[in-house]
Amino acid sequence: MYKADVQREIPLIKRALSFTAFRVFLHSMIYFASPETFLKTLEEFLDICHANGIGVGFVFFDDCWHHSGLDLQKPCLPTKGLHNDCWMASPQDVERYLGVEHFKPYVQDLVRKFGQDPRVLWWEIINEPGIRKHPYPQGNFSEALRAAAFHWCKDLSPRQPVISCWNEADDTTRGTNTSISNSELNDAHQYNVPWNGTSNAVFQNLTGKMKGGLVTEAGARWYQGYPTDDGSPLTVVDWLTKLRGNPGAKFVPGVMLDWEVMVSNSNTRWHWFTPANAAEPAIPWHQHLFPDGSPVSYTEAAAIRRYITGKDDFIYFDDFLKDSNPNSDERFYVLSENAFRVPLPGTLHEALVEMAVWPTPLSTVVAKLGTLEVRLDVPRAQLSLVGHRNFSTAALECGVLSSSITATPKRAAWNMLRVLVKAGRVAVWLNPMYPEAFPDRAPMPSEPSRTIRALPPRFDVAVGQPLLGEIQVTADQGALLDYISVLPAVTYGTDWQPSAEVFT
Repeated sequence: MYKADVQREIPLIKRALSFTAFRVFLHSMIYFASPETFLKTLEEFLDICHANGIGVGFVFFDDCWHHSGLDLQKPCLPTKGLHNDCWMASPQDVERYLGVEHFKPYVQDLVRKFGQDPRVLWWEIINEPGIRKHPYPQGNFSEALRAAAFHWCKDLSPRQPVISCWNEADDTTRGTNTSISNSELNDAHQYNVPWNGTSNAVFQNLTGKMKGGLVTEAGARWYQGYPTDDGSPLTVVDWLTKLRGNPGAKFVPGVMLDWEVMVSNSNTRWHWFTPANAAEPAIPWHQHLFPDGSPVSYTEAAAIRRYITGKDDFIYFDDFLKDSNPNSDERFYVLSENAFRVPLPGTLHEALVEMAVWPTPLSTVVAKLGTLEVRLDVPRAQLSLVGHRNFSTAALECGVLSSSITATPKRAAWNMLRVLVKAGRVAVWLNPMYPEAFPDRAPMPSEPSRTIRALPPRFDVAVGQPLLGEIQVTADQGALLDYISVLPAVTYGTDWQPSAEVFT
């Protein structure tokens, strides 16, 4: 029933982000329920991806999250606020008592079917093994499964590399010093900064058997209320860009950015540790594209497209990471009453301006866009286009975030502010949120798709013909600026109405 959603979403992803690869998790219980249907579905999925210029790396198993509770006849319903609340580990605990050999047909059926298929980029044995170390007849089941499945794959001589995390997926045989690697590439994960140039763990090759490296989970944004950046997308792109220009880099790794592409009811927009029924986050922790096709951040999306395609859409862009920051650590600009100035190439009549800003609790952030002035007044809980329209930020589920920018440790309070000037109108978005894409409500698992609307701005007003000269940003009581960009006046969000046709 989800084929129509996949057919709609993948072109949106390609348009906004230019991604060339997906990491896709499979599940053993779904395969064993109907191997023929499973393989047919993967064939159709690969067709859709290939038509959009996207290759796929498949993951057979995963040790994370829920090890029991998967019921193929009764879909899990996620609890608001709980990260990956319905993510089911594979194998489930009930399957593990069947023994390692039980899973050989699952692995080898897929590799026989797709092992010479250029649409498949890699085979990944297991995600983050060792999280679950309960005793089984085989000892550590996950490591036993990783070793066995690696050889099941290699026995069929696929054209794709066979990989597994963590990193070199190294087993050391008991009673000897023999090192056995269960991966052909260093399969790295990182959720922190700095990225450390060529000293990053993805370049490690202690076994001497690594043919390169792939970061299959690369970072997440700095989540509200938490003291550290988890490796936000612009720091990843900065790291990769600097590697490209570094003659000392043995290779530039492929990167699976964040955990998930679409903002969805998988709930990874919340942090690992947010409680049940937490408020909608101001900015999703993971994820890149809302259901309407609009990027979580137009700035991030443009930086990603530029890295992948070489096409630069920016009229202006600064993420403050700089060449003098070789390790791609997080850097910010400290706003004050003295204006941060954005020079523009002449006078513009249309543009999209976006920034991520962290104000102090008593601050008013002012963005002067030529003849226009947008104000984010934190103490008064008001967003305004001066002389035209006001919006009470108290109406937002989490309001406007603010916190000290000098405390140790800092507690993140990032807000997304986006201004579109086009055709004599000004639209302003502040912290757009996933539920706002649905006029009714978001569909739950097993439910058909629902009507989607373009994420609505906080206000949209006619202003005549404004002139966008120099842009100035100030904060009277201080704020941090993570990035600021000026882009052509192009938006990606669109309304969508599901067809009455049922897809199976």
